[in-house]
Amino acid sequence: MMRILFMGSPDFAVESLKALIAAGFEICAVVTQPDRPKGRGYALYPTAVGAFAKENGYEVYKPEKIKNGELIPILEKYGPDSFKAGMGAEHLRKLLEEIDIEAESKILKEELEKERTEKEKLK
Repeated sequence: MMRILFMGSPDFAVESLKALIAAGFEICAVVTQPDRPKGRGYALYPTAVGAFAKENGYEVYKPEKIKNGELIPILEKYGPDSFKAGMGAEHLRKLLEEIDIEAESKILKEELEKERTEKEKLK
């Protein structure tokens, strides 16, 4: 299964992240823009993607600028195969096409059978 270093910030990117999670992709970490001041008090608020990722237990990185090299250690930590550039539904469709449905189905059936066997032993 493909490991993904997800990169995104806006509200609509949260739906892409949710779809990848639901499809069973391993999200190794999330890269998003740094928190920005909002409102009258100029309190710092995370991006929609950053907030969602943190709430769901993903490691979140917020480099100030990608061009200044802050992203390089992150890419090195997760490996070059964890990053694929793309945006929107078209790219998401391509990622989903890479799923081997038969193999994933077999894995899920094996896990289900294992769970059934474990429950039977407890009875």
